[in-house]
Amino acid sequence: MIHGGAGTGKIRKSSKHAQDISKALENSVSTGYDILEKSDGDAAAVNAVESAVASMEDSGLFNVGIDSCLILDKRIEMNASIMNGKDLAAGSVGMVQHMQNPVKLARQVMERTDHTMFVSDGPLELAKLFNITVAPVEPFLFIIDFHLLRE
Repeated sequence: MIHGGAGTGKIRKSSKHAQDISKALENSVSTGYDILEKSDGDAAAVNAVESAVASMEDSGLFNVGIDSCLILDKRIEMNASIMNGKDLAAGSVGMVQHMQNPVKLARQVMERTDHTMFVSDGPLELAKLFNITVAPVEPFLFIIDFHLLRE
């Protein structure tokens, strides 16, 4: 099961944007399902979840990855978490910047550290330690001045 968010705006079902969202959700599910079909062993479910979420992070259509909401100073900060239901291992990162797929780092927290969560500058330092690509992630679409929306 996946979920693409629950924003306050309504999207016309017949719109191009709604079709793009539907296609991205189908792609995310297919990505995860393909991994489950081809994989065997304990890591299969976690691999499928990580890949499905990364697919959504890469799409630019959801409030994750390259299209995350902006914080007050118009920078992207993201959160991600992942959990293995078999042994209840979990990993998460918060206030992540400069990373396209924070879910991949959350998995590293789960599997390679004694911690459950890293926040602030911690995820960036951990990504460097684990040789995970760190680069500025610019907003995928465009920046909206939310003050204008209220007037």
